[in-house]
Amino acid sequence: MNDLPASGDELTSLLQEAAVFDPAAYEVYDDYRFASHRLLRCDIAPDASYFVRQNFRLGKGGLLWDAALLLSRYLYRYPSKASSGERFPPESPRPTCVELGAGVGLPGIVAASIGYVTVLTDIRKLVPLMDANIELQQRVRQAGRATTDNEPFDCTAAELSWGECDQMESALKSLHRRARGGGSDEGGSDIDACSPTSPPSLILCSDLVYQEEDFGLLVDTLDRLCRPSPDASTPATRIILTMRIRFVDKYETFMALLRERFTVDEVSRDVVQGLHPNADLHLFEIRRRCGLRR
Repeated sequence: MNDLPASGDELTSLLQEAAVFDPAAYEVYDDYRFASHRLLRCDIAPDASYFVRQNFRLGKGGLLWDAALLLSRYLYRYPSKASSGERFPPESPRPTCVELGAGVGLPGIVAASIGYVTVLTDIRKLVPLMDANIELQQRVRQAGRATTDNEPFDCTAAELSWGECDQMESALKSLHRRARGGGSDEGGSDIDACSPTSPPSLILCSDLVYQEEDFGLLVDTLDRLCRPSPDASTPATRIILTMRIRFVDKYETFMALLRERFTVDEVSRDVVQGLHPNADLHLFEIRRRCGLRR
C-alpha cells in the first residue's frame, strides 16, 4: 500500500479529498456508512485532525469504527494516567503503548503523536494497512500538516494474534528497547537480547467485543501484557476500552470474565456523549487487580 504521492503538494491535494468521518453526518446510524471511502479525515479535537486509509476488502478489521474515534478523542483529551489533560513531562524511558486489534490503527497513531512509544497489533493480513497508516502520518508530519509536530513520533506495526505468547513477548521487548532510545526494529536487531521487559504504560482496545469464542483469549492477552515487571516501582498499566454494545448478553459475558482479573470503571455518560453522540458507545478505564498470580 506504499502508493502515497511523492511531492508535498500532491499529498496536500490528496488529503483535501478525504471524507470527513463525522459521527453526526448521517441521521440514521450505520456502522458501514463510511465503508466506501478509502481515505478519511478524523477530527479528534478542534485543533487536531488525523488521516487514515481503510480497505473494505480486508473485512471488518480494514474499516474505521466509531468506537476507535471515541477512544482517540478521549486519549487526546486525557493522555496521562492522571487524566489531567496534560502532556508528559520529560522522562526516560518514555511511556509505551500497545493497541490490540488495531485494524486501521487510529487510536495507536494518536497515542504515538502525543508521546507514547507505540506498537499497533493485529492479525497478519492487517499489518500492511497499519504500516500504510503509520507512513501516512509520518508524511503528514513531514509536510507540516500535523498538529503535534513538536512531539516525537515512534510507531510500528506487528502481528499479534490474541493468546500467542511469543508475539506478545516480541512486541513488549521491542517497546522496551525503543522507549530507552534503542531505535527502531529495522536492521535485524536482536530484540531477544533486551533486558527483562516492563508492561506497557497503556493498552488501547476499541470494538473488540463481538466474537464470544475470542473473549477468553482477549482477557488472557490483557492479563499477560499487564503482568507486573521485576521493578516494583513500575506503575500499573492503564487500559482504555471502548465498545458499541450490540448484544447485551455478549457484553455481560465478556465483562464477567474481565472483572475476574481486572477492576473496571465506566467513564461517565456526560464525558462520552461530549466526545461522540452515539448512545450505544461505552468507554472503560481498566486496571489489573493487585496480587494475581496467573
